Order: sequence, then structure tokens, then C-alpha cells
Amino acid sequence: MLASEPFLYGASFYGEWLPRERWDGVLATLTRAEMNVVRIGDAAWGVLEPAPGDYRLDQLTDQLDAATRYGLRVIVATPTFIAPQWLLARYPEARVQLAPGVPMHPMQRKAACIHHHAYRAACRAMIAQIASTCARHPAVIGWQLDNEIDAIIAPCYCDACERAWHVWLAEQYGTVEHFNRRLRLDAWSLQVTSFADVPQPHTQSYEHTNLPALTLASRRFRRDAIASFLRLQRDTLREHGVRS
Repeated sequence: MLASEPFLYGASFYGEWLPRERWDGVLATLTRAEMNVVRIGDAAWGVLEPAPGDYRLDQLTDQLDAATRYGLRVIVATPTFIAPQWLLARYPEARVQLAPGVPMHPMQRKAACIHHHAYRAACRAMIAQIASTCARHPAVIGWQLDNEIDAIIAPCYCDACERAWHVWLAEQYGTVEHFNRRLRLDAWSLQVTSFADVPQPHTQSYEHTNLPALTLASRRFRRDAIASFLRLQRDTLREHGVRS
């Protein structure tokens, strides 16, 4: 931030949670507290798209207009934090599996697996709509990708994640022979002949595994998966008019 620019001080504004008649009171309270910026949208996907392809972005533009009336700048968050319930009902296999065969409850935060093709496609479509609608609004000064992304700490054991894990292993190690050498699998007679034969380590075995290198690889895999998911969001925003 340049020295001539004001210090940004603000709060989240969840207009979708509030009756419209309360918006002015909340925004006026923020300005009385000398706040100058609000964040919107991070948990609004189910409101912005209540059914597949039924986009209702007036909710966001109305919040932007309301913030403008109070001289507030706005950071728009992509709403991928909480997948809409219709998406997880249509694709129950897209839910994170906390253990093999144990899916997360669909109403939990971060219930959708970031590797599942249907979730990623829906994310791209939703983000494209938001970018096209909000990118040129004068109140918008920035964008937030997802929310609480560090919540994706434990592995997901769904089929999409297992496939992505095997692809990642091949990209990182090149050959199975190199993988066996790097992890010293020969020392335990654990050599594999295919990356497809290497499941992700389970969280309950982290502190007791005799393969700490595999545990480390699993954590790096999830780090790279998160980075890839955020790049998808960034690139989608840029494709649809976001420049800053």
C-alpha cells in the first residue's frame, strides 16, 4: 500500500443473512466505527445460485451499491468456501471422505473435495458469473480467493483425490524405481511396481508410520492441490475481466 492510500479497516458484511431493511443500519454502524472497507460473498453461493444455473447476482450488486452509498470499499470473495446443497445432492461422491468410505456431512464447511470435476466446474461457472457482474463496479478494490483455505489439512480419500495423488506421485518422482529408492522402500521390503498401488497415508498413522517420507509427500501433495485450486480461481477471474 502506498503511503498516500488510506489504511484499510473493515469487516465482513453478510447481506444475504439480513433483511434488506437492516442493511443501512449495519453499514451506518460500520462507518461510525470509522471502517472503510467490507468483504462480501464468501458464504453466499447457495443464495447466488439456488439451483443449477439459476444465477441471482443482484444480491451482490445490491450489496455493492449499498456499500457505495456509505463510502465503503469492497473486497469480493469467491463463494467456493461452502458448496450449495444441490451440488452435493447431485454429486454425493464429491464430498470429502474423512476416511475411506466415510463422507463428510454435506452441510459442513469445506464439504466438497477440491479435486472433484463437478465441483471444480461449478466453481469456475460461479466465479465467471461473479467476475462478469462485479469486476467493473467502482466499489470493488480487491478479490479474495475462497475462504479459510487452510482448513484443508487432513487428506481426503475419495476416488478423485486418490487419482490426483497417483498423478502427483508420478510427476514428482518420475518413475516407480526412483520412488522406491527415494523412500528407501527396499529397506522394509515395501517396493511397489505402480504408483496406483500407493494409497494416501491415513491421518491416524502419521505419528506411528515407518515411512515419514510418505507422510511428508502427502502433505506436499495437499499443499500443491490447494495452490492449484487457487490458481483455477485466479485464472477464471482474469478470464472474465478482473485485472487487479
